Amino acid sequence: MHIAAFKSSVAPKDIASVS
Repeated sequence: MHIAAFKSSVAPKDIASVS
């Protein structure tokens, strides 16, 4: 998963939205 890359760009709460 490339979510790790997003984690560096956006906040953890944003990750939940992306997921």
